[in-house]
Amino acid sequence: MAEETGAALALAEWRMQRALLAGHSFTFDWDPTTDQVQRSDSCAPILGLAGEAAIRDTGRDFFQRIHPDDRDRFVQILHSLTPEMANYSTEFRVRRGDGAMIVLEEIGKALFDADGKPERIFGVATDISIRRQSEAELRRSEARYRLLHESLRDGFVQVTMNGLIVDCNEVYSRMLGYSTEELRLLHIFRLRRNVGTTSRSPSSATRSYHEDIRTYTKRNIAEKMEPFSLSSCGQNLSVMMTANRPRWATVRDITERKKNEDELKALNDELERRVEIRTQELQETRPASCTSKSCRR
Repeated sequence: MAEETGAALALAEWRMQRALLAGHSFTFDWDPTTDQVQRSDSCAPILGLAGEAAIRDTGRDFFQRIHPDDRDRFVQILHSLTPEMANYSTEFRVRRGDGAMIVLEEIGKALFDADGKPERIFGVATDISIRRQSEAELRRSEARYRLLHESLRDGFVQVTMNGLIVDCNEVYSRMLGYSTEELRLLHIFRLRRNVGTTSRSPSSATRSYHEDIRTYTKRNIAEKMEPFSLSSCGQNLSVMMTANRPRWATVRDITERKKNEDELKALNDELERRVEIRTQELQETRPASCTSKSCRR
């Protein structure tokens, strides 16, 4: 019976150690009265230590390995524990045996004697260095994206497959006369108008939007020139839109350019009309002039 119990305990310990290794974690048990620390075997690869140096330590030595900027805060947390508030959770940086810094997330609990003095502090520490590095890289990536996002001279809009606006920059919001918050509550088809019209039914706009979606998904890059968007002041705005798949697009206000083009076209039309009138006048006067002696000669 004793052998079976011992085998079961050994198996349970083996499983726990494997689970701790998989979770990049280790357990610890610190006796503040003797300053002795006992850690699980799984701490060795995390702390970069081996043998007795990994599983046996002192609180004094461990505190010295904590990053100077985190040390006082960590010690203060331990000193602030009371029988009524015996649990704690914190993060801190600690130096490995090879000198590299890692980030540990520690969750622990203190046990107190009859006089209210801590006699044991135990818990679990997890290496979250990779997580924090990933979060830092994500923040840097988001900062670069936001800088590019806001520095664009063109409007930028990002939509879902159903046309719901999820993001846009200040240029786009100013272009349409809406606030960024207002635009995020709208569907892109509600801002679009057919060329030469001032109204459009939601059903036809939705069909047109989904037709565009099917067109854009067939090609990696697609351009749709000069659709019309409606600003909040009720005016049609002529834009040039370049879409990358159906997810996002850059939008450039070409209203002034279109106005100039229309004025130039009107001038050209007027010039052609005058040339045509003058040509007709010359043709009409030609037979009368041909009755002269010079014409007969």
